[in-house]
Amino acid sequence: MCDAGVRPFPVRVLLEDSARYLVPMYQRNYAWGEGEITQLLQDVRDYQAKRNSEGKHQTYYIGTLVVFARADGSFEVIDGQQRFTTLTLLASWLKLHRDNVVDMSWYRAINLSFESRPLSSQTLERLWQGVASHDLRGSSFNEDLVNGFELIGKALNELCLNGDELKNFCDYLFQHVQVSRIEVPKDTDLNHFFEAMNNRGEQLEKHEVVKARLMEALNRIPEEKARRQSINVLTRVWDACANMERYIQYGFTPDERHRLFGQNDWGQFVARDFGHLLELLFSTESEDKIGDGFISDGQGRTLLAILQDDELDVVKSVEEESAGSERFNSVINFSNFLLHVLRLVSRDPENTEGVPLDDKQLIDQFELRVIKHSNPIELVQRFIYGLLKSKYLLDQFIIKREFTNGKDGWSLKRLHWYSKESVSYINTFDENEDGFSGINRQILMLLSAFHVSVPTLSYKHWLNGALRYLFDSYNPGQPVEARTYLDYLESQARRFVFQRFLAPGKGLSYYQMLYGDHSQVPHTATDDNWLEAITSKLCFGCIENNFVFNFLDYLLWVKNRDGDKVIGHFEFTFRSSVEHFSPQHPMDGYVVVGEHELNSFGNLCLISHSKNSRLSNFQPQQKSEHFEASLANNQIDSLKLLLMIRLMKEKGRWREKEISTHQEKMLEILDESRRCL
Repeated sequence: MCDAGVRPFPVRVLLEDSARYLVPMYQRNYAWGEGEITQLLQDVRDYQAKRNSEGKHQTYYIGTLVVFARADGSFEVIDGQQRFTTLTLLASWLKLHRDNVVDMSWYRAINLSFESRPLSSQTLERLWQGVASHDLRGSSFNEDLVNGFELIGKALNELCLNGDELKNFCDYLFQHVQVSRIEVPKDTDLNHFFEAMNNRGEQLEKHEVVKARLMEALNRIPEEKARRQSINVLTRVWDACANMERYIQYGFTPDERHRLFGQNDWGQFVARDFGHLLELLFSTESEDKIGDGFISDGQGRTLLAILQDDELDVVKSVEEESAGSERFNSVINFSNFLLHVLRLVSRDPENTEGVPLDDKQLIDQFELRVIKHSNPIELVQRFIYGLLKSKYLLDQFIIKREFTNGKDGWSLKRLHWYSKESVSYINTFDENEDGFSGINRQILMLLSAFHVSVPTLSYKHWLNGALRYLFDSYNPGQPVEARTYLDYLESQARRFVFQRFLAPGKGLSYYQMLYGDHSQVPHTATDDNWLEAITSKLCFGCIENNFVFNFLDYLLWVKNRDGDKVIGHFEFTFRSSVEHFSPQHPMDGYVVVGEHELNSFGNLCLISHSKNSRLSNFQPQQKSEHFEASLANNQIDSLKLLLMIRLMKEKGRWREKEISTHQEKMLEILDESRRCL
């Protein structure tokens, strides 16, 4: 493809381009959710703060838009439609909701439409025209586009982009953020082009660049054998950890698993440091063969050993089945995980923010903290040991999403060796626990409450806190105790809620809460004025993080799980929408409750965004009827919502008095937990 087909477009220039862009029928529907939208806005905001040597804004290249020029002058969008559609929705949202802050007078028409999808085109057009999103529900409109439009407002609010902050953000977005439009040649066979796109190799990942830089550092080791062994360990550990869906033990041979993770166990972590890790991985025989020029298969065996293995194909198939790489999904990806480990092994003072967890900074952070250090070899070796230990801890003590027997759900399991023929996954803390009341389940519930509250990977401070506790607490011969681990997680949850989200004034930073001295006086209001102090922080639009709702649901579950079947069977899911039980915009003929009660915590609950969109204008009685089917199966989106439904049924109505009564009870439960700080 020649350079003449590539043209950079500032976002504003693209959106007001007179050309018409068509999303063809063969493209999938708009599918971005909260995670992708929030990440896009966060990325722009991060680069907004950067300046070049002259003190001016740096250009941020947001991605590519691959198009094919049709004979009628329009452009068929081949790749990049999700990002283009999101930018169109963002501009439309700003035009409707923030025209008094951001000048959107230039946005006179939308230039994006959907070929052979009139509902999608009509929905996008109506949103641009200023029709309220709650009026665009039903079979006549595209619900995914309406959801995306509403999620943009939610993300901007959560990123605190209001007033001058929003104006400056939009100035940067529309002027300094660019999209590279790539026009494929007119004689391109589009079928062949798509086949090539689907089959092309991945671009070099940032973590692969980091790996290469760490290897360069180890190449400076003067002694040849030590250099060779260190590089081999780096490669072995890195490759074993890179598959986040597979338990770490399966990155090594069976013999190595017994040495690294406990003889006839596989559930321990034996290595004390990098030097000990070298001893465990290398035997004299294997080291001699590698030194003589035999090629390793990446699992410590030489090429000769591989060729002599008559049972290779059988063993390989059994190993792959046992590894469960398609059975489990991790809560984090590898690039972000590397930053978590780097924060663990290179601690900063508690008055800083530590290593950022945003993988856009992955290479820069390793350059700054490892490669350019005065002793990079020692730091690389310390990091590799920390990486292996952290992956073991992640697999052993952090939840995964498990897919088995046609079902999926959260699991907290460890790998256990019984015999050469029998290896299985069992509960981390109680092999025999089965049900909803054991401690393994309680830890799982709190971890999942943390996880679903933060869909964006770069904000998973809860995970870093859990890993920090595990990393510091676990030593060979000193296993993690279930009760002390749960106590730590509950303490961390309280700090997040009461020292940050509901703290009077400015709360503590995540890094202070996770790495600071917890013996300090808690950063909360006094007992006498706590309820008064948090009232404003619990109103609609002011709740900093959905973990406030999820932690309350966790407390309700702990309190009532044994005596109530619906509560006992509750599990956390990704519910991102704060719902007014008594609606903001009721249907004709219904009266809105008082404004104070309408937006108070007593009238709010957390449900999925799709349900919020469908039910938002319904009365509480109608919403309750909608949930009857799921309640019959002991399922509900939120335990707070469950209690609201039950109180409404008991009183026969949901008005100001019921809202106040419910709020008082919920605040009592939160206050009881706060007093445990």
